[in-house]
Amino acid sequence: MPRLHRHHGFSLSAALIACAVCQAAAAQETLDRGFEGTETSWQFAEAATPYRVEAHRRTSENPHGGAGCEVVRFAAGNGGYIHLALDIPPARVIAEFRPSVWVRANRPGVRLLGRVVFPRTADEKGKPLVRLLAGTVYQQQGAWQQLRLDQLPKLVEQVVRPMRAQYGSHIDVHEAYVDRLVLNVYSGPGDTQVAIDDLDLPHSVSAAQTARPAARAVAATARRRVELIGSVLLVDGHPFFPRMIDYQGESLTYLKQLGFNVVRLATAPPDAFLADAKRAGLWLVCPPPPVPKDDEAEAAPFDHRYDCVLAWYLGQGLTARELEAMRGWVDRIRRADEDANRPLVCDPADEIAQYARLLGSEGILALRRYVLGTTFELADYTRWLRMRPRLGVPGMPVWATIETQYSQEHYDQISMLSAGQAPDPAANYEQIRLLTQAALTAGVRGLWFTSRSPLDAKDPASRLRATILALVNLDLDLIHDWAAAGTITSGISAANPAGQNPGITGATIQASHTRLLLPLWAGTGAQYAPDQLAGNAITFVVAGAPEDHSVYELTAGGLRSLDSKRLVGGVHVKQNEFGVTSMIMLTDQVAVGATTKRLWAAAPRAAQLNRDLAVQKFNYVTEVDRQLARLADRVLNSPRLFSLARNDLGEAERNFAARDWLATCASAQRAMRPLRLVERGHWEKAVASLGSPASSPLVASFGEIPYHWLLAREMERLGRSRTLLEQGDLELDNAAWKAGWRPFKHNQPGLTAMCYFDPKEHYSGEKSLHLSVKPLDLEAPPLFVESPPLWVTSPTIMAETGQRFRIHGWVKVSAPIEASLDGLMILDSLGREPLAERIGKTNGWKEFTLYRAAPTSGPWTLTIALTGIGDAWIDGLTIEALRPPQPARALSRTEHILRPTQDRR
Repeated sequence: MPRLHRHHGFSLSAALIACAVCQAAAAQETLDRGFEGTETSWQFAEAATPYRVEAHRRTSENPHGGAGCEVVRFAAGNGGYIHLALDIPPARVIAEFRPSVWVRANRPGVRLLGRVVFPRTADEKGKPLVRLLAGTVYQQQGAWQQLRLDQLPKLVEQVVRPMRAQYGSHIDVHEAYVDRLVLNVYSGPGDTQVAIDDLDLPHSVSAAQTARPAARAVAATARRRVELIGSVLLVDGHPFFPRMIDYQGESLTYLKQLGFNVVRLATAPPDAFLADAKRAGLWLVCPPPPVPKDDEAEAAPFDHRYDCVLAWYLGQGLTARELEAMRGWVDRIRRADEDANRPLVCDPADEIAQYARLLGSEGILALRRYVLGTTFELADYTRWLRMRPRLGVPGMPVWATIETQYSQEHYDQISMLSAGQAPDPAANYEQIRLLTQAALTAGVRGLWFTSRSPLDAKDPASRLRATILALVNLDLDLIHDWAAAGTITSGISAANPAGQNPGITGATIQASHTRLLLPLWAGTGAQYAPDQLAGNAITFVVAGAPEDHSVYELTAGGLRSLDSKRLVGGVHVKQNEFGVTSMIMLTDQVAVGATTKRLWAAAPRAAQLNRDLAVQKFNYVTEVDRQLARLADRVLNSPRLFSLARNDLGEAERNFAARDWLATCASAQRAMRPLRLVERGHWEKAVASLGSPASSPLVASFGEIPYHWLLAREMERLGRSRTLLEQGDLELDNAAWKAGWRPFKHNQPGLTAMCYFDPKEHYSGEKSLHLSVKPLDLEAPPLFVESPPLWVTSPTIMAETGQRFRIHGWVKVSAPIEASLDGLMILDSLGREPLAERIGKTNGWKEFTLYRAAPTSGPWTLTIALTGIGDAWIDGLTIEALRPPQPARALSRTEHILRPTQDRR
């Protein structure tokens, strides 16, 4: 979208209108309204589809009136629009001016448009802003029909209103005029013939009458400006959607090539780095340079060296302890950055409302949590992102983190439990894509891709991660306008051929006059191993879509037209082949053209990335499956699934050679579906042997499952030791507290918490530990609890480096935990939150088992936390030390198995 400015003055606006007057006079002399001469008047202009002109002439055959008409005949391919343009005398936008023209065509769909000029508002090149106004559409195939532009002021308001909502109220419509009529003659692929006759420009008032000596001029500002208007981040007046990556020493040019537009730094950047970022065209999010701590001292202003800084980052995990110091820091930053007034970003762990008020209208919340390889369902990530900001200031923009690697706790535990033999877990394309889609459907205004190791490293895992992120960024670039400034208008209603909802969630995002459907089909356990993530003949219902909108599947490889019908409830869109990358666009032909241009540039790279990704995934899954065949049964029908994948890969190669980018992307995505079924089958079998994926970190991702089976065999040979946990039977109150059990309460408004030994509920013995959190007002309980209000920690356990432990116990949760998505959390200080067991409502007493290893020697504890409103009972806790690890039998690997080198800081 163009950059918008408004300034007072004379020169440019007056000159533009004077020029328009001269052009008007010339056009008035030559304009042929009956198209009866020999020279053609309409000219082919912009187009978003390939076409070939077969004929363009004046003819006396079957005119609408008079002795002749103008005819064009052309052949077109798939695409968006083909414009025929006719310059007219610039005419003021008034209700009485109703331009019209008669059209006859061999197919419906031709539309009349008018170009309106806003002389008081400039685009990014300093020229007057222009927009197209949509008139009526041709429907009477084979017959003459009059196309009109009615109620011009209303049409202008329709195009200006969404721009003002997104960019601010400074768009000036005074002195607007229409200087060109446009016919979009594209009605679909194939041969089209259009006849044009009898142009009428009734009650036209020349734009010359609007010229005033005091007319406002337009100008461009020299310094780039970053500002927040509501929840929309603007850069030089344009909505901006950050695609941010943690900096780990990579070449900035390389990060730019991967599609990132922002780099996050952990420290304030030196001058040389600031210069490099400017040259690479990247924005920075980073802590501000040092400012004086003395409130009386004047902070040195942040000068033009920092022009490439998008926002100042104040830290993550912030609590009430840092709040007071943060107040003074924010004040000093504001004074030093008074000229630019950049947004401030932070990630508070609690006291979100306090931090949100502290940052004010220039604040952004960055919300971070662990999802990959955790018991927190990916489908709940969207709900969490929607609920969490409600604790702060309504309407405050949110950036969401997207994990590109598993947590450090996963790396440590997998290494220790496999004696250093298992490869580090790797986030796959499907998981990163699903996390991204989940965040977008929550309405976030930016994505922060977390990273702990360089993306330009030469090992296979880093290259694969770079390929995945480049592909994700291509898709994000296509939907930038919706993500940056669109609004969530509704959820998604979906049905399969049986009429049942197949478990698809998601959202509809509207930006200006277009709608984007973002379906999300995550499924249980997708944060460990996604299932097929595909379906056939899925129907979506979109309420409120305009009648003239067409429906397309939007991919970086191109647009694919979808079947749609207007029925009860809205537009019913049928997608024959639904997949993990599915995005659906409902729009008119004008917007389709702009999207098509962007697709032409992105399609070859998208096709190559999709093909490369599918080949790497095939090789990876094939090798891990071969290892698993020696340790456990094969997945049912795996030979057939590999055969299907191999056939689709071959088709992708043929399509790529033929330069059919859209078909290449489709074949490559199709090839990965049976591979996901193989991965999922192995994962489900491994989890079935444990009872819960939280039990062992070796089922956190597909690549470590062979080592799960090796560890399971080893565990069978180990004897049980006595429990190391004192008073784990939770029978004697005083003895438990004396042994080191400790309850903790985090007082929060509207809640009361209790922890006591309960003789009424127990699995064994005579008592159990009862955790209870209740609302003070039963009629109006809190909708969302900010942080766990109650938890208990065990006595300290001493560990030696590499020592393994088995944590075992029983819990009961009689009703769902409310106001939280985490339920009852059981976590230890070895695996911490990423490896926590989360338990919702149980059917009586539920058993749990966790296997952990100590990365270093020292103390560790077990924590049981009630994260919301409800009751939970704990009983029969034991912690057993297992014998020191023996070197696991190494598995042979080929070069296709990914064992990345990771930074273990």
